[in-house]
Amino acid sequence: MPWERDADVRILAQMQSARRVQDGNFRGARGTRDGALYTAEWFQALIIEGRGFTAGIGLLSAAEALPNAQVITTLRPTFVLRVPQDITIIPFYAACQVEDSGGTAALEMNIGKVGSDVGNGTSSAADFGPVNMKTGSSRGSLVVPRQEYTANSSADPDDDLWRKWMSEDNVATPATVGSSNFEYEPYPFCPTLVGPASFIFTVGGALIPIITFQTQWVELETSEIA
Repeated sequence: MPWERDADVRILAQMQSARRVQDGNFRGARGTRDGALYTAEWFQALIIEGRGFTAGIGLLSAAEALPNAQVITTLRPTFVLRVPQDITIIPFYAACQVEDSGGTAALEMNIGKVGSDVGNGTSSAADFGPVNMKTGSSRGSLVVPRQEYTANSSADPDDDLWRKWMSEDNVATPATVGSSNFEYEPYPFCPTLVGPASFIFTVGGALIPIITFQTQWVELETSEIA
């Protein structure tokens, strides 16, 4: 045919430090070093770039006996990601494993967020994190993870993104209690926390529950995304 021509499609190989531009600017297509076009899952691309992080309570076999032994307590969260000004995070996973619910009455847990930094109150640094999900990356997180508030933070969540509960003692009646592993997987509809903001996890029960907890997020400067 008269208009038929050979096509030569080229993309920019860019696996590290992707350059971001303001809206309205042209940007070359990005690809892997073997020439595959980056239409891959966006979260995975950010993790490869070194922008994925994880933090949590308990590590390996070291589960935590929590300080708040009653029902969910106002302003006393179990775990918080404190997001500073000019930083935006997108949490895409969290999990809680209940080693011992602590009693036969219901144990409940919830995840929420609020558009302010709730502060440290009286709390401890997280048992681990932020840890970059890409080994060997020199990129650090500006988010501050805190755990086990025994004095008030400055605000409660303004919503419940996720809530779970157990109705029995998982040690005394393991055959009937059901799963003791709980996962929060909001993808593809993930909350976006524009700093200052806080991502808040809280557990409450009749007696002292013993748990481990992990959460994962991607992190960008707010000017790069919002």
